[in-house]
Amino acid sequence: MRDLGVIKWFRTEIDYGFIMRFDGDDLFVHRKNVLCSPSLLNTGELVLFDIHHNKGKDSASNVTLLKLENDVSVVKKWADSPESHIWKRAFPHYLEKLPRREAVDYILNKLQLASSSNEYDFLIDLLTDEEFLLHFDMVKSLASSSTLTKRYASLLSRNGEAPLPEEYHLTIMNELRKNPYLFNPWHVLPLSLYKERADLRAAIADLYKGSILIELLKTYDARNLQWINELVESIKHPLGVINWDTVPEEVLLDERINALAPAEKKIVKLFHSSFSQENVQTAAKWLYSLKYYSDKQQFVRKLPESYRKCKPFLSYLDAKEQVDVLWDDFRLSPITTWPLFSNKAKTMAIARLLKENAIPKQLNELGKLENEPQIKALLLLVWAKEQPEEKKLKAFTTAHRLIQDDLLRQAVSSSKKLNIWCALPGCSYTMYSRVPYCEGRQRQSKDEDGNTYHYTFCPRVGSCEYDMTESEYVGAHTMAVVNLAWSQWTLLEILDACEVTPNLKELENPQQYVNRLSGWVNRLEEIRERLKCSKCSQMMVNNFRYSRDIARYSSTIVSCMKGHPHDQEVYLNHCWCCQKIIDSRESKARVEGLYLCYHCGAGPWNSKKYKVGDICPREDKDEKHHRPMMYEGSGQYRCLTCDHVIQKKH
Repeated sequence: MRDLGVIKWFRTEIDYGFIMRFDGDDLFVHRKNVLCSPSLLNTGELVLFDIHHNKGKDSASNVTLLKLENDVSVVKKWADSPESHIWKRAFPHYLEKLPRREAVDYILNKLQLASSSNEYDFLIDLLTDEEFLLHFDMVKSLASSSTLTKRYASLLSRNGEAPLPEEYHLTIMNELRKNPYLFNPWHVLPLSLYKERADLRAAIADLYKGSILIELLKTYDARNLQWINELVESIKHPLGVINWDTVPEEVLLDERINALAPAEKKIVKLFHSSFSQENVQTAAKWLYSLKYYSDKQQFVRKLPESYRKCKPFLSYLDAKEQVDVLWDDFRLSPITTWPLFSNKAKTMAIARLLKENAIPKQLNELGKLENEPQIKALLLLVWAKEQPEEKKLKAFTTAHRLIQDDLLRQAVSSSKKLNIWCALPGCSYTMYSRVPYCEGRQRQSKDEDGNTYHYTFCPRVGSCEYDMTESEYVGAHTMAVVNLAWSQWTLLEILDACEVTPNLKELENPQQYVNRLSGWVNRLEEIRERLKCSKCSQMMVNNFRYSRDIARYSSTIVSCMKGHPHDQEVYLNHCWCCQKIIDSRESKARVEGLYLCYHCGAGPWNSKKYKVGDICPREDKDEKHHRPMMYEGSGQYRCLTCDHVIQKKH
């Protein structure tokens, strides 16, 4: 009996190729041993062949395509093979050689012998729609879900001369109702079929029904009451699933659908009705039904502008959004609109007024109306813009006191993060410096040729140059950049626009005012925990002699109000070397009047009397009696008396 194989490849230009056997090695085949046209030997074609033995080597001879074989018994032999991978290849060729009735009987007999879902599906796919319907009772229990899906789709979408008989349609509907999740018709059936047949829509599982009904409403008629009724029932069903983003606006306006929609989809109703306090209250209820703050923000941003201006919603907008939405109202009526802004939005509004040169005549009234000291300070600077130099200086001094005293009050009275409304420039490298505000200083030096150049120095990270792009300011922000967007303005730009020059005692360079103020705020934030008394944990009070002078903003002296023996005259500072906090309750030793760093042992800058390791920072003795620390290598020193360890940085 001849063997069966599959063409692996055959090239007519070289007159040979190879055949893959089902039970052996590949065989060489030459053109002269091919009985059919060599051009028919495409890769994957089934072929019959004999094996030719020659000098210990096997090759194929008498090669021809299985479908060209005239001996039906030969083809049947391979179609009846017990090996699934063989008979499934030969089966269609054998059916082609039989009358259709015999072919169908052969398929049904093979179905009874099949043993896997893959074999069932393969055989059922060989039946026509008519044959499938004729033997429906048998094949419906054998076919897999995917095969039934494709077949049902083919049957249900039939039209023209031979539509699906109603009795079979009802049978298929019953099958769907028994197992509705067997079949997702949304992907395979034409939409027009759902339009015509309510029973088909009813048979579809609620998991898919909502999507189908929405598509019907979008495509044909958004006001079809029957479909809307069905959609309402589908949404109410516990297993109903719907993508609300796909629901047409006209459908969302239906009262029943709108009542079931999520809050952000109910908003469409507001765009189709007049503004009223009743609608504001309704929208507020929708807002409060949302759980997360981010969802509430997104909800408010989708509201009509007339609603976003109202108190229940305005607080969910960020500062820039508040200024944008209220700006026209603010220009027309500054007094009534001003209280609606958040403090940060007020700062941005002031920047926008200066940027657009649109200072209102009611500026003095705004200053009287404002209670927040930092915002009042900024309004005072705006007022000073048109004043003579003497009044500018007085206005700056007053503004500085307002800002400083408010920050000190917050630091003493609360442990919460300081509220900074005076628009200090932010630090672009917080991942390295761990501070919120820029402390950069403009300095100058000379190159090798003696030419003077300017650079930016940061006490936190060293060199920190700035880079102004079209949309943002990156790096150290140490000078006014008035071409920034008003939403990015800082106190630097506000002072520059107001033409006010900072003038404080011992402030050598007026340009450093804002960044030195930023450095003081950074340090104040960092020492908040250390402002608590070690005896009673109450917040200690600053010694204002050290806090009101901007030249001394790097250090703070605090005392507990309960007096001795509670903490008194506690010195807090940042080490110039390691940037960690120096606390006189830890660091007892002083050199040249300055406390040593508890962490790295650093003393006065460029001291000629002291070097790291000479004294343990914890020793509370006269300088003459201090004992040196023992060097342990790698920059580490250990005190022989108290076992304290410091790590030298430089």
